[in-house]
Amino acid sequence: MIRRSLPLRLRAAAAALVLALAGCASGGPELQDWPHELRRLGLDPGELPNPVAHTEEMAAAAREAAGEGADRDRLHRLQQLLFDGERFPFEYDAAGTYGAEEAFRLRRGNCVSFTSLFVALGRALGIPLQAALVHVGEVERDGNLVVVNDHMVAVHVEAGDLALYDFAQERRDRPVSGLLLLDDLWLGAVHLNNRGTEELRAGRIQEAVHDLELAIRLAPGFIAPYGNLGVARRMAGDADGALDAYRRALEIDAESPTILGNLAGLYRSLGRPEEAEAELRAADLSGATPFLLITRGDLELAGGRSGQALRLYHRAHRMAPELPEPLLAIARAELARGRPRAARRALDRALERDPGHEAARRLERRLGSRGGP
Repeated sequence: MIRRSLPLRLRAAAAALVLALAGCASGGPELQDWPHELRRLGLDPGELPNPVAHTEEMAAAAREAAGEGADRDRLHRLQQLLFDGERFPFEYDAAGTYGAEEAFRLRRGNCVSFTSLFVALGRALGIPLQAALVHVGEVERDGNLVVVNDHMVAVHVEAGDLALYDFAQERRDRPVSGLLLLDDLWLGAVHLNNRGTEELRAGRIQEAVHDLELAIRLAPGFIAPYGNLGVARRMAGDADGALDAYRRALEIDAESPTILGNLAGLYRSLGRPEEAEAELRAADLSGATPFLLITRGDLELAGGRSGQALRLYHRAHRMAPELPEPLLAIARAELARGRPRAARRALDRALERDPGHEAARRLERRLGSRGGP
C-alpha cells in the first residue's frame, strides 16, 4: 500500500496532503552497489539499508521454492510459496512498510513490503525484478487525516514483455493502468515516504520531517514526499517551509490536484483566500481526490454557484460512496438552495455512514430532529 494523506478540513471538506507513491523511475532496475550510490548522494549507508537486500537464508528459501527451469516458471513457484499460508504465513499490515529482510523475518507487511520481499528473493535467484506503482487512489479517513492509497507490484521484463506479480490477491484479475516502474533509489524513497506518513499519523512530526527529507534526497523527482513534507512542516507551524515544499512539488507537476489542494488549504489558514482560490482553480480535477472536489465545490458554493457545487459534490460521492463528507456537502448545498428536505435526506445518509461525525451533528441540530420538516 502506498500512501497519500490529507489533513481533514477546509470548512467541511479536507485540504489535500500527500502520502503515497507517485512518479516514474530513473535509471536501471537494480543498483549493484547500494552503499556507493548513497555515498554519492551524501547519505549514510548505515542509516538507509537497501530495501531489497537479501540474506543467504532468504536465498536458500528462494532456491528451494523456485526449483529449476525458465525464469517465469521459477517466479511462479516462488509466488506460490508466498501465497501459501501454511508454508509461509504472512500477515497483512497496512502500516507496515518494511524492507525485504525485515519482512522475511517478521512475516508481515503491506504491499510495498511484500513486493520488496519478492523482488529480493527473485534477485537472489539471479532473476532481474523491479517494483512498479499501480494507481488505485482508494481513500480512507484516519482521524484528522484523509489517506489516499495506491498499490505496488513486482515486474519482470523479458524481451519487451512485462509480467506482473500482484500480492493483493483480490486485485489480481483487475486491469492495470498507469504502471510506473521504479528503480531501487525510488523504491527506497517510497519506503521512507510511507514511514514518514506513518510518523505523521502518529503525531511524530519531527521524525516525519526527517524521513521525508531523506526520501527527497534519494529521489528528487518523486512528488509525494514534497507534499507530505509540506503537511508535516505546516503541522509544525513552519508555514514558510510548507510553502517551499509545495512549490518544489509544483516544479515536478504544476497541475497536481493534491499539491494544489494542500497549497490552497495553507493559504486559507494564512488568511490569503484569493491565492487559495487561484490554486484551487488551477488544479486538474480529472485526478482529484473526493476531498479536493468538495473543497472546489465549497468555492463554487461560496460564490453563489450552488448548481456547480452540487455537481462536484455528487462526483465526489460517486468516487467514494462510503464517505460521509460528500453527502454532508450535498446537504449543505441543498440547504443553501432552500431545499431543507433534500438536505435532510443527504444528511441522514451521511449519518448512516458515520453517526458521530461532528460537522454532520452540528448540521443536524441546525435542521432540527430527524424526521422534522
